[in-house]
Amino acid sequence: MPNSFYIHVNAQKCRSCVKCIRKCPTGAMRGTRGLSEIEIIEELCVGCGECIRECPYRAIELVQDDWETLKAREKLALAAGPAFHVQVGDCNRTGFITSALKRIGFEDMMESLSLAFDLSALAVAKKIDSGKKKDSPLISSYCPAVVRYIRMHHPELVDNIVDVDSPYETAAEYYLGDNPGSSVALVAQCPAVSNMKNSPVGRKKSNFSYVINIRQVIKGLLASREKIEDLPPEIESGARWFVWAADGGESRHISAFSQKKINTMTVTGMENISDLLNEVELGRLTYIDFVEARACYKGCVGGISASESKYLSASRIANLKIDWNIPAKERTKLEELYDEGIWRLSKRIEPMSKQAPLSDDISEALSRMKELKNIQENLPELDCGSCGRPSCRAMAEEVVCGRGEITDCIFKLKEKITLLSSEINELCKKTAQIGRSINKENETA
Repeated sequence: MPNSFYIHVNAQKCRSCVKCIRKCPTGAMRGTRGLSEIEIIEELCVGCGECIRECPYRAIELVQDDWETLKAREKLALAAGPAFHVQVGDCNRTGFITSALKRIGFEDMMESLSLAFDLSALAVAKKIDSGKKKDSPLISSYCPAVVRYIRMHHPELVDNIVDVDSPYETAAEYYLGDNPGSSVALVAQCPAVSNMKNSPVGRKKSNFSYVINIRQVIKGLLASREKIEDLPPEIESGARWFVWAADGGESRHISAFSQKKINTMTVTGMENISDLLNEVELGRLTYIDFVEARACYKGCVGGISASESKYLSASRIANLKIDWNIPAKERTKLEELYDEGIWRLSKRIEPMSKQAPLSDDISEALSRMKELKNIQENLPELDCGSCGRPSCRAMAEEVVCGRGEITDCIFKLKEKITLLSSEINELCKKTAQIGRSINKENETA
């Protein structure tokens, strides 16, 4: 069964090369039954998609709703983010994909999306302008993979995550309010965004009824032979929200609404984000107001479900002729929506446990912890992944919980085989000696 991150391991394609196990930043990929199967520990997965990117056999797949089924539905809109709209076009000009979607029957919610991203940028800017400076910077809530990673691995930084709802959810809520009876499908660039439907951050229920990835939508449009037009100048000048698809775009948008000069920092890639969060914990970024963190390199254009090269998409964004002087009429409308609070989270973002407890009984858990440390000390600490676990500590944990054997480690297995070989050799020698003694006795008799 696929987990809630819409990731599925195809057992027929998987060759147990353990590359996904080594690459996963949270240790969510595990080998079972002697590496005959690879499974995903849902509680540890952040949905970054690194496992999909790393697999050379394309054995890790995305699960989504069917494109033809979505096309057949009436009153359905696609909530497609900035990364979707910069997938097609020349390197210096992007294509206006929404017109092609409208021609095949989808409702247009571009205005709602543009408004929602503006509103999110305004809300964050107001929080920065409020003057309530923390000892460490505010952290963007836009990337669900980063938010989940913080909740699991840096729970002390949860309060630094800016409490502004995802612009996707804000756009869908605004659109559905004006279009009762309609439904919204989320177009996702990665598993983490797909998971917003099942596990939205900071809200009880998502506004999305369906999920499909960018690549499938682009493929569907091409199969329909739809013409994708150039982005009109009036759309291009107001396409502030398109820049969120590339690294630094969210920060640039927030700066346009801020009443003061703000210091921002942009980091992409899970390894870099881990290093950055360690620096934040140590209090070394007190001069930074806002951190824009994205799980994918180059930002959302680098998402695993993107249809084209992240460099080509980033080039299109860089060449957009955007007007950052926001008209007074638009500002007034945004201020009204801000006062209504549509951008607010309905519940607080809480820390998450990054692993299951060793036992529900405290005394047993302490005993297992002691056993775990003893086992870990006897392992090679190479974290090679050959046992099907991401680290020797994870291996030790599974042994004490009864989900593995110490000989799952190839080095421990080699030691046992060597020991058994020595014992067999000694037994053979003794057997030979006994045989010779019996022969001598027979000769004497």
